[in-house]
Amino acid sequence: MSSLPRYHVSLQATPPDGFIHCDITRRILTGGLIALHAASLDQLEALVAQAGERMHGVLLLPGLNLNIKQRTSLLWEVRYPPALEQEIQTLADALLTLIEQLFNQIDRNRESDYYGQRISREVEAIRTDYNHVTNTLLKQVSDLQNAQAALQEVNEALEARVDERTRELTQANEELHRAITQLAQVEKLASLGRLVAGISHELNTPLGNIVTVGTTLESSVQLLKNALESNTPLKRSQLLASLDTLSSGLGMISHNAERGAALIQHFKQISTDQTSMRRREFEFGALINEVLITLAHQLKPSPFSVQTQMEYKLMLNSYPGALEQIITLLINNTLLHGFAKRDKGNILMTARRLDNGWIEFIYSDDGVGMDAETMKHAFEPFYTCRLGQGGSGLGLSIVHNLISGPLSGHVELSSTPGKGVTFTFTLPCSPE
Repeated sequence: MSSLPRYHVSLQATPPDGFIHCDITRRILTGGLIALHAASLDQLEALVAQAGERMHGVLLLPGLNLNIKQRTSLLWEVRYPPALEQEIQTLADALLTLIEQLFNQIDRNRESDYYGQRISREVEAIRTDYNHVTNTLLKQVSDLQNAQAALQEVNEALEARVDERTRELTQANEELHRAITQLAQVEKLASLGRLVAGISHELNTPLGNIVTVGTTLESSVQLLKNALESNTPLKRSQLLASLDTLSSGLGMISHNAERGAALIQHFKQISTDQTSMRRREFEFGALINEVLITLAHQLKPSPFSVQTQMEYKLMLNSYPGALEQIITLLINNTLLHGFAKRDKGNILMTARRLDNGWIEFIYSDDGVGMDAETMKHAFEPFYTCRLGQGGSGLGLSIVHNLISGPLSGHVELSSTPGKGVTFTFTLPCSPE
C-alpha cells in the first residue's frame, strides 16, 4: 500500500495551527496529499487549474456552516464554520486519510484490472489448447489433463480475487458510514455551540441589571455611611427613603439573579440531555419552551414568529436530548431555507396525545416550501439546496436518524412550493 507525503499549507500570512505559510511549488501541489488553506476561493482557483487532475487533497475555506463537496475524484473542498477554527488540522487529517485510502484503492483496482486481463488471455490460450487437444484426443490425452488442471487453478485464483475485492468494497462502505457518523457528531457539537451563544446573550440582561442596581445601592450606602461618620443629622424621611431604595434594589437584584439562575438551569438541562442522550421523564410543552429560550437570540431580532399549541401535561419517559436537537435543527432549517430572503414568516408547533400510548407532534412553517424532487431526497445525508451558502446537508438526515433511532418513531414530510412545509412526527410516550 502506498504512503503519500502530506503538506499542510496556508496562503495566509498567519496560518492556523498545524499549517505553514510558504511558496507553493508544483512538487507540493502534485507530489503527495495537500491540505491547502485560504481565506477565499479566488486564492485557490489558479493553483487548482495549474495542478489539474494531479492535485490530491483538501481545500479549506472559512464559511458559515460545515460543507463538503467533491471537486475531482481525489480533491475535496471543505467550508468550515468559525466553531471549528481550532479543529481545522484534525478535520483535514481525517479527510486526507480517507483520500489516501481511496487513492490506494484505485491503485489496487488498476492492479486487479491488469491481472484480470492477464487471466483472460491465459484462459483464452487454454481454450485454444483445449480445442486442439480435442481434435487430437488419442495422441494428446496427457496434455488435455494438464490443461484441465491449469484451468481449475485459474478459476480458483479468480474466485479468490473476487472475494478479496468484495471484502475491500465492504470495508470502504463501512468507513464511509463511520465518516458520516463523525460529521453528524460535528454538527451536534456545532448545535451545542449555538446553544451556549444563545444562553450567553440572554444572561447579559439580568447580569447587567444586577451590576447597575448594585452600583446604585453602593452609592446609597456610601451616602448613609458618610452621614453617620460625620454626625450629620438625618431626618426620618431621609432614612426611610434610603431604606426603601435599598429594599427595592435588593428585590431587583434577587429577581434578576433568579432569572439568571433559571437560564443557567435551562442550559444545564439541555446540554446534559444532548451530550449524554439520557432517558428521563419530562413534560413536552416545557421542553419546547426551554429550547425556544435557548434560541431567543436568533428569533427575537428576526421578523419571524413562533407559536405553540401543546396539550396540557403531555408527559413522556423518553430521550429529551434527541427531541431538543430535532426542534433546534427544524427551526434552523426554516430560518436558513424556508425564510431565506423573506421579511416575515410564521412557525407553528402542535402536540397531542393519541389513543395508543403515542403522541403526534407537528412542525410547520409558511416559507418557500419544497418541490417533489427536493422532498424525495430531503432526508438523505449531504443533500442540500444551498450548497456553499451555509447548508451542510446533514440537518434533516440527523432528524430522521434521531426519530427512527432512539425515539422509535416515524416522520412524514409534506410540502407545496411557496406554501411552506409540514413535518408530522409520531412517537411513543415511552419507547421500549
